[in-house]
Amino acid sequence: MNSLGKSMKIPFVKMQGIGNDFIVISPLLDKNINKILQPNIVKYMANRHYGIGADQILFIDSYAGKEADYEYRILNADGTEVEQCGNGARCVTKFLKSRGFLQFDNVKLKCQAGILESRLLPDESIEVKMTPPKFGIKHVGFNMKKKIDISLQSQNIFSIPWKNSQIIFSPVSMGNPHAVININYLHQEKLERIFDYINESDFFMQGINVGFCISKNINSLNLRVFERGVGETLACGSGACAAVVSGISSGNLKPNFPVDVKLRGGVLKIRWSGNINDSVFMSGPAEEVFEGKIFL
Repeated sequence: MNSLGKSMKIPFVKMQGIGNDFIVISPLLDKNINKILQPNIVKYMANRHYGIGADQILFIDSYAGKEADYEYRILNADGTEVEQCGNGARCVTKFLKSRGFLQFDNVKLKCQAGILESRLLPDESIEVKMTPPKFGIKHVGFNMKKKIDISLQSQNIFSIPWKNSQIIFSPVSMGNPHAVININYLHQEKLERIFDYINESDFFMQGINVGFCISKNINSLNLRVFERGVGETLACGSGACAAVVSGISSGNLKPNFPVDVKLRGGVLKIRWSGNINDSVFMSGPAEEVFEGKIFL
């Protein structure tokens, strides 16, 4: 039963983009859906034991303005709302196309981060034109009351204290905040400890997504992403963009060339010119897993 005191069956579509999984709900499927977005309902639906299970819930609706065709909201598994989701944008595009809501193979989508342009490619993957990146701690909500080393600020490299050492990171906003950390290993337990420390220590006022990456060569890297409000996900589209942007700006990756980002759930292709005013392009698959109705 929902907080309105009434029971109802809500239609949904379960989707995934290289393992980053979503519950899609929309007034396009049922006009009553806009009444159930309370955080407790979101957490119940996203719970993998008692609900459907997902990293995020995507709420898709038509858009009244002229700058976009549809809009979508992203709600984390813990009930919090966030600004951006690249894998989610691909799944939104796939949902709209497969359900007959798109006349053509391209669409403009509005989210909190701004307007994204998305299109279906001939190989059935989906390319999203993300917002241009922003560098610097002010763009990722850093708590300026906290101690931080800014000696390499001109290179967009900062460090925060951790135990008897430091955590060195590059802050990149893709419409949502990311801390990119270059490492030489991908040891699960230590990565979790670092992520928990960063977010539990209130360094970032709205929390931050943390990406741990290993550059393999000038056009590929391995990446694991821990998302605020979710934990580690099998893939993070905006996190992959942030990692590539950071790598190109530091000279470790090649600009204007597709970079293969290998995540736990699969591979995304990211392309960026290296110009701070230019958008980042991300492409990869999006799939519908199943559809159904959940009793609330």
